Amino acid sequence: TALYNLLIRIFGADEIRRLIGFLPDGQELVAELPGATASLMATASAVVDVLQRHGRVDDTFWSAVHRARPHRHDEIERVRRGG
Repeated sequence: TALYNLLIRIFGADEIRRLIGFLPDGQELVAELPGATASLMATASAVVDVLQRHGRVDDTFWSAVHRARPHRHDEIERVRRGG
């Protein structure tokens, strides 16, 4: 998916875990992810799955992504808008 591709382009596995951990109820979401030694691809795939299952691909998530990577604003917005 576009979200998966974005995550693997702009974050490392540990950064994705940290980003998710800072969301509301983030530690519960992180608990559903593979272990800390999982590959970037496995982590990103699990993050997309967890966020979608919990309905968390929302404004709070996108704001966190923007804060973490402000220089990637245009790319993030394209994915956010589905383009």
